[in-house]
Amino acid sequence: MKHSSLRSYGVARGTIGGHEMPGNFIPLLTDAAVGKGFFSIWFECFYDVPTVKKALLDAFPGSRMDGFSEVDLSPVPLHEADL
Repeated sequence: MKHSSLRSYGVARGTIGGHEMPGNFIPLLTDAAVGKGFFSIWFECFYDVPTVKKALLDAFPGSRMDGFSEVDLSPVPLHEADL
C-alpha cells in the first residue's frame, strides 16, 4: 500500500507542474483522486492550490468542511463534542 501511496503522490505533483490548469483539470483530478483514495496525500500535494483543495473536499465522501479553515482550507482540530 505504501508504494501505491507514493505513486499517487508523484502523479498528483507532476500533474500540476506549475502550469495553468485547463478547464477540465479539476474534474479529472477529483475522479482520479477518489478512485485511488489517499485523500491526505492529494490534499498535501495541492496544499497551495485552494481551488483543488476545495474540489477534493467536495469530492471525497465523508469530508467535513468544519474540519478545515475557511481562510486557506488547512486542517483544524475538531473537538470531541463536534464528532
